[in-house]
Amino acid sequence: MKNKSKLKINVNIKKQHIFLLSGCVLLVVAAITAAFMTDYKRADNVFAVGSVSLTVTEPNFPTESSELVMYSGKTIPKDPKIINNGNNREYVFMSVTVPKRKVTLLNENGTKTSANTYVDTAPTDYSEIFYLFSDSATAESDPTNCPNIKYDPSWAFVSRSGTENTSDKATYVFGYKKMLNTFSDNSGFDTTPLFNKVRLNSFIEGENSSDDKTRDIVIKAYGVQADNIRGIAGLPTDNTKELTAEQMTYIYNIIVNQTTEGTP
Repeated sequence: MKNKSKLKINVNIKKQHIFLLSGCVLLVVAAITAAFMTDYKRADNVFAVGSVSLTVTEPNFPTESSELVMYSGKTIPKDPKIINNGNNREYVFMSVTVPKRKVTLLNENGTKTSANTYVDTAPTDYSEIFYLFSDSATAESDPTNCPNIKYDPSWAFVSRSGTENTSDKATYVFGYKKMLNTFSDNSGFDTTPLFNKVRLNSFIEGENSSDDKTRDIVIKAYGVQADNIRGIAGLPTDNTKELTAEQMTYIYNIIVNQTTEGTP
């Protein structure tokens, strides 16, 4: 199943303000099911079909339009998390696609982040314009794989694409380390937020074209049933244990191979 909405960010080029349309974050949910039995009856034995169902929510994302006017350095809440509302336990993954633009990024004191970038020379490389982060004291930083995302330690980095300086967007995939219980279990059915805030990075005004006013942050959530996954041994039997890196990669590849959304 899919659940979509869109986060649109408007840029006023001269003032370098960005406007986020109220209540709009693009959330895509893809539910992956392995071979479930269909409804079946024989000799008075009834087999009920299972389901994999996800909901993505951002409970603290601002709803007032005045809160959604962004400018360099401004931070607002953004806390995507996944809820299992199906009747099977699940392993879940989240991909985050962030926009990149040909801009000169600035440090907090206004100096350029690269000594080889000159104000009077238009940048030729694409840079990410948002910083997504968790303010938890235990949040994970990975300057090699995802320098602009600081994430909650209950998640693990899985893959990335579009990080070369010629791409206008970058996508990062994270896996939740523990299986999710079903909603009827009353606990352990949701993830922690991958991060809980977003900040617009500082960059030199006027480097975007006047017709380039929209910024999209795209979040996709993927789930696969946790029970009866074949082909790999030693998977946790409950949500008190975490997946190993090998197990997470194996499960992620199941999603890549089966989802109609394509590779996250």
